[in-house]
Amino acid sequence: MNKVFKLSMVLGLVVGLVGCGGGGDDDDAKDGGGGSDGGLRLDGRVPDSSVSVDAGDPDGCGPNGEDDGQGGCLCDDGYYNINEGGICLPPPACLGADDALEPNDTPQTGTVLMPTTVTTGLRVCPANDDWYRVTLAAGQKLTADIVFTPAMGDLDAYLWPAGADLANDDPVAYSENVTDDENIMYTAPTAGEYWMLVYGYEAAQNTYSMTITKTP
Repeated sequence: MNKVFKLSMVLGLVVGLVGCGGGGDDDDAKDGGGGSDGGLRLDGRVPDSSVSVDAGDPDGCGPNGEDDGQGGCLCDDGYYNINEGGICLPPPACLGADDALEPNDTPQTGTVLMPTTVTTGLRVCPANDDWYRVTLAAGQKLTADIVFTPAMGDLDAYLWPAGADLANDDPVAYSENVTDDENIMYTAPTAGEYWMLVYGYEAAQNTYSMTITKTP
């Protein structure tokens, strides 16, 4: 099961509102979709030793999830695969207050990004990811640099055209670093609005700063 398909399953479960999780395994920024193994590891079947699983739960997903038929777990709304386990668990509590751009928890309520935007003091929390909206002209290049401390929590970034079917459409660009910051670079083939998601891998939380540049 590839990375983008796993992300799509979670997006499909929460229509218009994406919970926590996400992220990636490889150090890469992708322009044009695609992806590497990792991300939302919904195919993990390593039991979390802190959670008791009913003997009558052969799929190993726990009482708050079920087998997706693809070797992974579909979790109920509000539950996530944390620490690579197949068991669907509730997200951990947020360790800090929301940032000043909240609420931006859905694509439709995403913060509008200006041609050059530098924002500090942002925060991703479990079940409270950050969405942004940016308008590009045909041929215009978007660069998004997301700076954080990876050891404090793995964040990733994804970009879709506005109105995309998030459950089924691959992102047109994404960045999934593990030991470094995230960087998205994308040149718009046609004019339009785009949705960008900053996402915490496996219910990760972290603070970050972000620089947005549009050229020309």
